[in-house]
Order: sequence, then C-alpha cells, then structure tokens
Amino acid sequence: MAQLRSGGRLVWALLAASFALNICFILGVLYYRSLTTDPAAMAERRAQAVAEILALDDSQLAALRALQRQVASERRAMQSGMEPIRDDFLDALAQPDLDEAALAGLLEQRGELRRPHLLAIARGLHDFLQELTPEQRRRLLGMAEERGFLRNFLGGPER
Repeated sequence: MAQLRSGGRLVWALLAASFALNICFILGVLYYRSLTTDPAAMAERRAQAVAEILALDDSQLAALRALQRQVASERRAMQSGMEPIRDDFLDALAQPDLDEAALAGLLEQRGELRRPHLLAIARGLHDFLQELTPEQRRRLLGMAEERGFLRNFLGGPER
C-alpha cells in the first residue's frame, strides 16, 4: 500500500511538473511574439544594437533614426506603386499560355519604379556614413557584407 501511495505521489508530481513546463512554454511563445510583432519596437531594438556595436554618439544615433524613417517612407511609397504591377504579374501567370514578353515588361516596369527609391535610400545611407568616424564606417561596412544586414539595419520590410 505504501508503494502505491508513493507511486501516486510521483504521478502527481510529474503531472504538476509537466503542467508548469507547458505554462512556461506558452508564456515564452507569447513573450517572443510581443518582441517581434511591433515594427517600431523592432526598428528601435535594431538601432540600439547598432548604436552599441558602433558606439554611436547621440547625434549619430539621431541620424540613424532619421535614415530609418526615410527608408520606411521610401519603402511605403515604392510598395504602393508596386501593387498594380504585382496584380498584373499574377494575372499573367494565371493565363493558360505564358506570355514571357508581358512578364518581362512587367519586370522592367518594376525595376523602373524601384530605381529612384533605391537611389534615394542609397543617398541617405551615404549621408549617414559621412556622419561616422572612419573606424565606425569601416565596422558598419564590414557588417554590411553579411547578406540581409542592410535590410535589417535600415528597418526591414514593412508588413
């Protein structure tokens, strides 16, 4: 009988531990989602991380934030112009016969629409680099060699 009670306690202890672990897992998922769903908070965290790595002073951090706002504005403007092209592209794909010339034309339109926005972003990034010391500039450009760094550094795609 004593073994039965001891075994019953073990089962209850395991159930309680399992319940506690499940609660911790759920809370962890909710915490992670809260960190990654707010674009403004994500941009701020990226700015802070880069500011720490590069040891940016207050004026350089302000210039970085201004650059991130400019990039976000350029991306919104570019994306709003892309919607009709995207719709036409999907319509062309839905046709029974593939019209490669039409698709090529749409891709060309897309490139022409993106070009001025990307040049504006490049000008803004160049201006920001001029605010940095030579060592900060070297470190930032070194980090930029990693694929996707500039996209994340400048604010990432807005959804």
